[in-house]
This record gives sequence, C-alpha cells and structure tokens, in this order.
Amino acid sequence: SASVDYYKIDIADAIDKPTPQQIVDAAHGGDPQYQALVKLDAANNIVEVDQYFINFAKQFIQGVDIEASYHHGVNLIGGGPEDVAVRLYMTDLMKNATLTQFGTYDEWAGQVGTMRSLPKQKYTANFTYNYSGYSLFLQGRYISHGILDHTLTQSAVAIPGVQTINNN
Repeated sequence: SASVDYYKIDIADAIDKPTPQQIVDAAHGGDPQYQALVKLDAANNIVEVDQYFINFAKQFIQGVDIEASYHHGVNLIGGGPEDVAVRLYMTDLMKNATLTQFGTYDEWAGQVGTMRSLPKQKYTANFTYNYSGYSLFLQGRYISHGILDHTLTQSAVAIPGVQTINNN
C-alpha cells in the first residue's frame, strides 16, 4: 500500500514574535500597538522593549509526505510461519516561511538550530522479518543537512588571530 499527501497551507494573521528592532521602529512610526511595548525613561531613552507573540505575520508551509508498505509471507528457513514487512516514510518540506507586516521574509525549512527547525528531507525505512514467534527489526533514518541559523553571516573583514569556518 502507498499514500502520498501534498500540503500547501497559507495562514493570514499567524502568531509570531516581532524582533525588538521591529517593535522600536513601529513604535517610532506611531503604531500604538507597538508604542505600548516600548518603555521610556524620563529623558525618552529606551529602557525596555517587551516582546510578545502577536498576530502580525503570514505563515506559508508546503511539502509532500509519502508512506509505502509491503507485507508478504515467505519461506526462507521453513518449519514455521515466516513473513517480511518493509515500510518507508518520506517527507519533503519545500517551504516553511513567515512574512511579517514589516516585510521580513524568513525561510525556516532546513534550519537546525532554532525552535522552528524542520529539516527539508526526512526518510525512515523499516524492515521486519518474523519467524515462528521471533522477530528481526531493522530501521534506518536519514535527515538532510541544514544550517544552524540563516540570519547569521560571516563578516567580510578578517579579524587577526580568529579562525572562521572558511579560514581554518
């Protein structure tokens, strides 16, 4: 048997957390929703920026899930009931992105270092052999490579004495 599920989900007014800089910029632009999140001292210096999850973004998720299985009786050893079963699972996450009201587009598919982390591809394969009350089960998994955080970039300016991933 096999199953293929394609999904494409677009959410308006998704819940997300704006960055402190986005909050300050919106408050400075006169948005009362964000002005309430910026605390100023008597000299109008920022002393605190409150971050909350609010409905201010759009969420886009798209991908494919595939599952296939095969089960059949066999006669390899003899002397008792035997069967084999194979099961495969696959997920291909094409998009997992947010678009904020500030125009910030973040693609999270393939990141591995954040709470929103989901790999682009995942595969799991199971093999089971049953013989007269005994079972052998094997499982393999693959998770595609990813990046720690897409918002981090390497400086173009070399710092003396510091090794980077491209200079080691």
